[in-house]
Amino acid sequence: MHDSIPEVEIEGFALSKTVSGGSTTIEVMPVIGITNNLVGILNYSTAPIVRSYGAGASSSLSFRGMGPNHSQVLWNGLVLNSPMLGQADLSIVPGFFFDKVEISTGSSMTNANSDAIGGVVNLISALPTDSLQWKVVASGGSYGSIATGFQFNKLYKKFNFDTRFLLQQAENDIRYKDATETDLPIKRMTNADFKQIGIQELVAINLNKKWNAQVVANYLTAYRHIAPSIVSATSGTEAQYDENIRAVGVLKGQIKTNGMLMFRTGFIRDFIRYQDTLLLLEEPSVFSASRSLLQYKQGLKKGELQASLMCDYDQAKIDNYGSTAKRLRTAASLLFQQRLNKIHFGQALLKVDGSEQFGFYFLPSFGVNISVNKKLDSTIKLEYSRSLKMPTFNDLYWNPGGNLNLMPELSNTIEETFSSLIIKKKRIEMSTTISAFYTDVTNWILWTPGQSYWSPSNVWRVGNAGFESTLGLKLNLEKVKLTAQVGYFNQNPIVLEDKKDKTTVKNTLPYVPKNQMNANLNILVGKWSIAFNHQYQGKRFTTVENAFYLPYYQLTNAVLGYTFQAGEYAFVLNAECRNLTNADYYSLAWRPMPGRWFQFSLQISPK
Repeated sequence: MHDSIPEVEIEGFALSKTVSGGSTTIEVMPVIGITNNLVGILNYSTAPIVRSYGAGASSSLSFRGMGPNHSQVLWNGLVLNSPMLGQADLSIVPGFFFDKVEISTGSSMTNANSDAIGGVVNLISALPTDSLQWKVVASGGSYGSIATGFQFNKLYKKFNFDTRFLLQQAENDIRYKDATETDLPIKRMTNADFKQIGIQELVAINLNKKWNAQVVANYLTAYRHIAPSIVSATSGTEAQYDENIRAVGVLKGQIKTNGMLMFRTGFIRDFIRYQDTLLLLEEPSVFSASRSLLQYKQGLKKGELQASLMCDYDQAKIDNYGSTAKRLRTAASLLFQQRLNKIHFGQALLKVDGSEQFGFYFLPSFGVNISVNKKLDSTIKLEYSRSLKMPTFNDLYWNPGGNLNLMPELSNTIEETFSSLIIKKKRIEMSTTISAFYTDVTNWILWTPGQSYWSPSNVWRVGNAGFESTLGLKLNLEKVKLTAQVGYFNQNPIVLEDKKDKTTVKNTLPYVPKNQMNANLNILVGKWSIAFNHQYQGKRFTTVENAFYLPYYQLTNAVLGYTFQAGEYAFVLNAECRNLTNADYYSLAWRPMPGRWFQFSLQISPK
């Protein structure tokens, strides 16, 4: 039997990570509730920053002070980011269509594209575990929110499937204080309603003892009015229709004794129709993408070798481009992990990524895992990674303003992570993780005003130094189970060089809080459960010049649950209150967020 590093399991569609955890997984979180889109679910996590234009409006993700287009959202390993904007809209990603969320910070040694300089969120749909199961969920709450979901799965000897259907809507007529008037009158948001319907199917087949295949696909449509900002002169004449088709399939199996082959391919088609009745404007856009990954892993005597080949093809069409924008992107990588002795091991990733338009770049990553205390599982990880982010289609082809002479952004990151158990006993466990990092990004793309229109160029060099720390607690008594986690995050992305405006040097990037904190507490007592979440977001500048800022804010959320059985059925009742203290806050300037609001849900399934 070989003395080798434990095998990295390619679990269906899960994000493939290295043994040393080159990207630090902050949390694997079960999805609770139905009306939770991805924005609501991430409120209970610790790492990312969510930027929202308001209730029901577009929302985006940010890690470690990087922009939304420096982070990636994956669905069963398939990148959802649009090549047009370089980001994914979290507000139309329903929580009912996936079962857990993996959150990883940093960019080193993951199989996500190199564009994920800040971090990755991977949404995973789980296979059914019971021979026959169904679930019905219904919920309702403040601001006219109503949702219904149905899930049915069947498990056979060699074949199983999972079907889900979702219908949800909300008026989003939130109350807010109007900061544009001196007496701060309370007003109600109008033209912010949201409707969504979707269906998802997952099929898995065991071909034989060594090979299996899985396919998951969904179809979503959403219609929403876009509420104006509180300083806008319009009265809510904008609306948007979204139609999304996503599908991904995986074939994997064992080759010889220590080898595993996996092939994953996926397809995305996103159609958007934007309307403004005041301007008599209707602007359709569509993008489609195919993404494929071929990966082979071979166990060695004291290590593992993993070879990967990726191929992504994107195309988008919108009137402002003039013609269809296309891009073929390929990447090849070789990951080698080697045990140095019984407790230490190192790894190296050699990667080439690029396209015919921008050329190909060598992107190496190196890491070492040093065991400090085997009893407490104390380790120190040291890593270096190099990555790139390609210009978006809007950066290149938008008319007017697009710039075909743009270069990809390049980043270099160094990171140190210490993790350890503090207490490890039969009924109590306490752990901590502390990371320090520095990222340097050159050729940062920035849109700046010209004589007649705005245009992007490689203007900035950005440096970002920070650290992250988490403290976790697990308590398991006879009648009480408790888990708690507190995370503090500090990031300071500043402009190191500006080729057009020297006055911005050493300024902080807009909408990035230097200080961020998140705390979660979950208690289970018999049939009752209660969860608390508290968030702190520090001051955020709203302009490159750092002339204006949004003040810090704090939010508290709570969920009370009760589980019981009656006859042949099991019931779960949940009562949730978000923004418990009714705080007035803004995620983006002049875009008020909801005050205190409630949601009640009922889930029924066979016991």
